[in-house]
Amino acid sequence: MRFILITLCLLVLTPIVFPVSVSLAANNSAEPREVYIEDALNRKVVLKRVPERVVSLAPSITEMLFYLDLQRYVVGVDSISYSDPYLNISSYVKEHEVTDVGGYWWSAIEVEKILELDPELVLADKGGHTPLLEVFERYNITVIYLNGGSARSLADIYFDLGILATIYGLSERASEFMDLVDNAFAQYRDLLKPYEGLKVLVVVGVYNGIWVAGRATFIDDVLSRLGLVNVANSAGWYAVDLEKISELNPDIVIATQMAGSREETINALHDTGIYDLGVPVIVLSQEASDSLQRPGPLIQYAPSHIYNAITSMLQTQNALEHGQGTESPITELSLIAVAFIAVFVIGVFIGFVIRGRKL
Repeated sequence: MRFILITLCLLVLTPIVFPVSVSLAANNSAEPREVYIEDALNRKVVLKRVPERVVSLAPSITEMLFYLDLQRYVVGVDSISYSDPYLNISSYVKEHEVTDVGGYWWSAIEVEKILELDPELVLADKGGHTPLLEVFERYNITVIYLNGGSARSLADIYFDLGILATIYGLSERASEFMDLVDNAFAQYRDLLKPYEGLKVLVVVGVYNGIWVAGRATFIDDVLSRLGLVNVANSAGWYAVDLEKISELNPDIVIATQMAGSREETINALHDTGIYDLGVPVIVLSQEASDSLQRPGPLIQYAPSHIYNAITSMLQTQNALEHGQGTESPITELSLIAVAFIAVFVIGVFIGFVIRGRKL
């Protein structure tokens, strides 16, 4: 009887004394553990167990999985993720023979490849893959839709991260990331105080017009959090012409790198005539562009990229306007040298003249 009482006491006390160990055991095993999720399409999804075969259909989602060290569960990714240079994704998926399922856009996704992988979970982008929902349901594929590339704010990124954290029991890691990002924005908002209220236009593409990031976009939220003003006052992504840009009257234009190299992006912008408006134009590096265009872990670097781009451009412009460009010290030295040589030549000439007269 005494042995039974001791055993019962241990059974009751063990979860209290070792809550972390029990939690980790549940999260890292294939034991049934129902998880209830409401996804970005407001769909109720019930997972009967922790998914161990996952397909990601968007680079921002893939980056979240890798950031959370969940890559061991990934069996398929979209084509952009397959060549993603960040977080060692490209190397990992090739070395571990993760399947390229096409995409990113829904019409380019190869559903047959997804079916062959027999995934326990597909993570899709609500903006790029909603038309595939009927197909997934027809084949009884469990799919959770995240905001992904359609995110409109930091809150949407946190929502996506929260879903993954809930599924895999990583709420602490998700909270750490949120704190990291919030602190980065607070830090660079303070550093950008001298430029508070700066009117910015963000160009994201050139095709049948100049495409810009308007209100209710992820980029708009980033600018606002840094104390900058997005002059593109219509909602969403839309095309404008030079006349419209003149009306918007930006203080500075920031362009993300488009298809091809940075030089090709600059040439494409030159062809639009945007450089003729007399407004400073900044073309971001590929890394800086991705931090603005992929609503995922890369967002932690966006504040520093924007700060560096703006301060570098405006400081250079200010120096040139006040005759303090990088070439001015060289120019002054050159003038001094020319003057010295001129004085020397004149002195020699006068010396010869005086000597001639004496002779």
